[in-house]
Amino acid sequence: MIPTLTADASGVLRINNIPVAEHPAPIFTYVFNTAGILLGALPTMNTWEWKPCVIQSDKEMQDFFKKHGSMHIAVTFVPDKFAQMIAKIGYSYAVAELGLGSFSPLALNIILTREKNVGHLIGGSLDAEMPIPDAGHLLALEFRPCDQGAIIIAEVRLFASIASPTYHAVVGLLHGNDQLSSMPDHARHGNTLGSAVMFAHSVPKCIKAS
Repeated sequence: MIPTLTADASGVLRINNIPVAEHPAPIFTYVFNTAGILLGALPTMNTWEWKPCVIQSDKEMQDFFKKHGSMHIAVTFVPDKFAQMIAKIGYSYAVAELGLGSFSPLALNIILTREKNVGHLIGGSLDAEMPIPDAGHLLALEFRPCDQGAIIIAEVRLFASIASPTYHAVVGLLHGNDQLSSMPDHARHGNTLGSAVMFAHSVPKCIKAS
C-alpha cells in the first residue's frame, strides 16, 4: 500500500492507502532546450532553458481518478542534478561502447559538480516523443565534425514506452585519426551496439576537453 494524498469531487483532502497495482506513479522530470555548444554559444554563455514534465500513463491516471479522486503531490525541482545524471549516463555509455581513453572527455566537470553551466553540454527536446511499445530506455551515439575533430553526443531517452522526451549530452571530443583509430572496430564502422550512430552537420565551435 502507498499512502497518497487525494481529493474527492468536493475538494476534501484525505490520505488513502492505495494498492501498488492501482497507483499510477507519475514520474516528474524535465524537458531541456538544445545544449549551448550545439547552438554555437561560448562556455561562458548560459543559454539553458528547462520546463517541468510529467511522464505517466494516461489510462492509469484516469482509472485512478475514477476510483480515488484527484492526486495531490508536492515536488521539488532540481534540473541541474537531473542534467548531471544525463551526463553520467551519456558518458558511461560512450565509454562502454567506444572504450576508455578512446576520446577526450568533455562532461567530467559537470559530472563532478565542478561546472555550473550544465546547459552548455546538456540539452534535449522541449517536447515529449510518441511512445515506442516495450522500448524501455533508449541510448544512441552521434558524431558531429567540428573545428577540433568531432564531438560525441550521447542521446538518452528514459521510459520510451510512454510519451517522454529525449535528452542529449555532449560527452567527448575526438581529435583526428589517432583517436578514431583507437576506437573498437564495431564503433568505428558505425555499428555501435544498441544505438544509432549518425554523422550530421558540423557545430560552429568546440571547447577544450575537461
